[in-house]
Amino acid sequence: MTEPYGMTIFCDDIRQERNAKLLYIGVYQHALIFQGDFPLRLPKFCIAVNFVGPPELREDIEAVEIRVYLPGDSAEKPSIAIKPGIQELPAEEEPEPGEPIDILRPPNTIGFYFQLVSEGMEIRQEGRIRVRALFPSGAFVYLGSLKVKSRPANEPPR
Repeated sequence: MTEPYGMTIFCDDIRQERNAKLLYIGVYQHALIFQGDFPLRLPKFCIAVNFVGPPELREDIEAVEIRVYLPGDSAEKPSIAIKPGIQELPAEEEPEPGEPIDILRPPNTIGFYFQLVSEGMEIRQEGRIRVRALFPSGAFVYLGSLKVKSRPANEPPR
């Protein structure tokens, strides 16, 4: 592995059971479509980010800032900016030849997983919620996006 990467899950709620199992409730696949007009106020909205990279980028990954852009945000001013820090991922054994590698926890990687829970998030216009990892050098890693679209109140759901 030479390049860092990650993914984001967008959902209505995240719960953790006593056995450490995570539950993602109301997962959005490609779009958040609602009936009505903007602004849209979400009572609860969750973003789960999983990010991994090679150990030789430890210092850069420790300094990564996760940015969440809501529709209408400029590239310089995200709605949310967080420095989650680094977490040691559990050591994974090298897979046997022909065995698949777990892409979210490959062997010999470092990274982080974190959850952002927002209550009362307001989305002012149609567009995309975008999640990016910003390195100190200014380089970005794209972690995911979710289209936000309204449907007129009188249009029947599909």
